[in-house]
Amino acid sequence: MNLFLSQVISVNYTYGFLALTLLLTFFISKRVGKTGCIGFGYIALIVGAINMFTVLVFFLISTVIEDLYAIPFGTNYTAEVIDSVSKSTEDGTMYSPIVTFTTESGVAVTKVLSFSSGSLEKSYTVNYNEDTGKLITLGFILALELVATILFGVIFIFSFTGIILYAGGINMSGYLEVIKAVALKFFIPFMMIIFDGLLIYALFYGNEMPIFISGILVFFIFILTLGILGYFKVAFKN
Repeated sequence: MNLFLSQVISVNYTYGFLALTLLLTFFISKRVGKTGCIGFGYIALIVGAINMFTVLVFFLISTVIEDLYAIPFGTNYTAEVIDSVSKSTEDGTMYSPIVTFTTESGVAVTKVLSFSSGSLEKSYTVNYNEDTGKLITLGFILALELVATILFGVIFIFSFTGIILYAGGINMSGYLEVIKAVALKFFIPFMMIIFDGLLIYALFYGNEMPIFISGILVFFIFILTLGILGYFKVAFKN
């Protein structure tokens, strides 16, 4: 019965997604003017992609919020990497670490962490709840998840809002002004700060590197930090 209900709900969501995509495509095509079958299909493809990624973003946001909420109820451990699960991709071989640690109650736990990387550390800091069995990788991995959530959330939620407004025949000048303000005063400086942070992380917590490579990193960190300060001074002077 539960399986039947889940299948029905899944089908209803799929039909709802397709209906919304076609409805938005119809009104956007009507506002654009005569588009023909190819134009209609092209618009439907763009609208469908934005809708799909917006749904995925909401799932990503809910997952990150769930992880952040669960952290205070778990305990932090240093998990040692004992093995890995490898997977070949077009970019090379990616590895998911298999880690082990002992809980405060003396139980030995072995888990596969939920990320893949081209190279692995010797250990990772994790948060584990013995009652629920929930495991969260802390540190750089969690920071990347937060960054990805914010970036993709801003991009696709604003994109979805834009197609809703455009399909509704609403004047887009106010929306474009908001987009401009968000891009100049949030998105660009946010990307600069994140990139600067990644360079600093690579310098202090990355793999060992020659002195001249470290010097190059220090140079770019210095230049980018000055650029961030200068950008904030110009962008927020009003």
